[in-house]
Amino acid sequence: MQGLEAIFGKLQTNSDDIGSDRPVDEDDTLKAKHAFKSIGYYDEPSWGMTPYPDQPLFDGIKKFQKDKDLFQDSLMVPKGETVTALNKELGKKNNNNSATAKLGPSDKENRVEIKQLKEKRATLIRKMNEIRSIGEGKSPDEIELMNIFLKPLEDQLKKLNKRIEDLELLIG
Repeated sequence: MQGLEAIFGKLQTNSDDIGSDRPVDEDDTLKAKHAFKSIGYYDEPSWGMTPYPDQPLFDGIKKFQKDKDLFQDSLMVPKGETVTALNKELGKKNNNNSATAKLGPSDKENRVEIKQLKEKRATLIRKMNEIRSIGEGKSPDEIELMNIFLKPLEDQLKKLNKRIEDLELLIG
């Protein structure tokens, strides 16, 4: 199994660490969630696992830190004591399994996430179409205002499409 320390080293990340008070790379977040879930320190929310940091992740980090007698700050820094202890724990788990474990979701989990993302995408497209239909026959100023409301939705749609595409590539 590849530990987080090795993965952090290979990625070109947008963030240096994981913490609630800073921007966090989505790939780093998912990898941390899967790693903590695999050793029982991440309780996946009812809405599923997302690439966005959430309270269950920070709670899991803090509980892990407490259980391993580490400084309890809910942060993970590449090559820091939390990541090092996590890699050690993941290594133990890997050695105890007869099958080779991997850090990251299974194809089944990816398919479930794709389905959820496609449902979100359909809802988002419906909302965008509703907004556009309201703009029919409106003045240029009203249409410009409508476009201001649409811009963040379009950005969100691009991110959803990218995530769906990435997951579909993973499962082939």
